[in-house]
Amino acid sequence: MTAELTKATENVNTVSNIKTITTMCTKDLKKRLAKEERDLKSLINKRMNDTIINAQREIIAQLQQDIAQVESKKLASTVALNDDVITFRLAKDGKEVSKKIALVKNNRVINSKKVDEFIAIIDNGKYEEAYPIIVAEAKALIEAGYTVTDINGRELSAEEAEGYYVILDGQHRGTAFAKLNAIKGGIVIPNVFVKEVKNIGEYLVNINTVGNWDKKDRLTVAALTSEEAGKYKVT
Repeated sequence: MTAELTKATENVNTVSNIKTITTMCTKDLKKRLAKEERDLKSLINKRMNDTIINAQREIIAQLQQDIAQVESKKLASTVALNDDVITFRLAKDGKEVSKKIALVKNNRVINSKKVDEFIAIIDNGKYEEAYPIIVAEAKALIEAGYTVTDINGRELSAEEAEGYYVILDGQHRGTAFAKLNAIKGGIVIPNVFVKEVKNIGEYLVNINTVGNWDKKDRLTVAALTSEEAGKYKVT
């Protein structure tokens, strides 16, 4: 094996292994990036073959992505959520609707760490748009007897709820989109399905039984329907 081919193999392996260093701080990642950029210039000056140079470029691209991910998570953690309009793209016809985000009382508690993880995924273009977000008209839910709040927990009246969608499934992703919207603006939530208001409590209990929710989450959601409330006990 030639020295050049050995170097190329090492670079390809580095591309695979570099994903494990995302726990490094931004300062260390930037130092690593500067070194890899110097190495790239050196490889180009030495007229190494395209395999080696392209592998080095992949390393740099991955590091740039890791830095952006760390910085976006750090920034998002300091951003206060605003009760602002965001764009929902409906799965049914691709229509874009501008509404505010609302939540229904007793749905799953939002975990800030999971929100930060989704922020990094979305901000780096890694979000899979095929994942559905299930919503319902906030006004219809209130009229059906449910307690609905804005994204910051303020209870909404039926009159003001006209401009809100309640996120039933996809709260962590929806909150991540909302935070990015507060930072950048112009964010669109894709693949949104609008659910008819029938028995939202039963629907949420059903979807959490096949998910990775813990018992506390399940008990919280079960409170939306008295028939299900006795099924779960927190230990």
